[in-house]
Amino acid sequence: MGTEKAHPDVEFRGEKQETPGFHLTKLQIIIIIVVSIVAIVMVGIFAGVILPSLSAGHSSGTNAPATSASTAKPTATSNQGGSTSPSGQVTSKPYVIPSPQPTQPTPTSSYAAVNSPRLPTNVIPIQYYLNLEIDMTNLNFSGDTQIEVRVSSVTDTIILHASGLTMTSDPVVSNNRNYDGSTTYYPIKANGTYAPNQYYYLIMQTSLPVGTYYLRFRHTAPLSTRLDGLYKYQYARGNTRDAV
Repeated sequence: MGTEKAHPDVEFRGEKQETPGFHLTKLQIIIIIVVSIVAIVMVGIFAGVILPSLSAGHSSGTNAPATSASTAKPTATSNQGGSTSPSGQVTSKPYVIPSPQPTQPTPTSSYAAVNSPRLPTNVIPIQYYLNLEIDMTNLNFSGDTQIEVRVSSVTDTIILHASGLTMTSDPVVSNNRNYDGSTTYYPIKANGTYAPNQYYYLIMQTSLPVGTYYLRFRHTAPLSTRLDGLYKYQYARGNTRDAV
């Protein structure tokens, strides 16, 4: 009578009920994070240290036979591109670039100034005196040419451009163009043409001092077929169309 009996149908709503599923405590979450960090660090160490060491060992192992083969000295050589090693194996011969074939050398003069592609600047032409006879039958001409020049520094070499001319007498170098008793003539040691530069040169016996001089040339040449120098040209008359 003084005690109460538990009723089987009584429901205690105040007690906490567990929800079904997977649950982690705070300690378990911390342990999982620490383990993950340690695993990441170990993987990084393995990739940065161990793998390069393995790769280096593999490379040295594969290159060793090639080094050994390259240092072997052949005992015999062949012009056909191969050589025989002591073991009897044929090894390749290095390719040699063939030497270029020699070409025809450009002719050179024994006078240094003549080899230059530019005329000397110490002999300056001042005036030309031309006396030409033109033969329209044989299409050539002959001439007596005199050139007044100024020598600005001591020289023993005079060079002019001359193409296609044939000299019919020795050239003359003088102090005037009177060619009489008042004329001084300067001896010439050598003269000639140098075709690569289209030069005609005079080499004096003694050097010419600074001053004015006159050069004289007698020459002949055919009329040019091109539009340069003294050339021939043909045209037709407007009324009769006759060639002139």
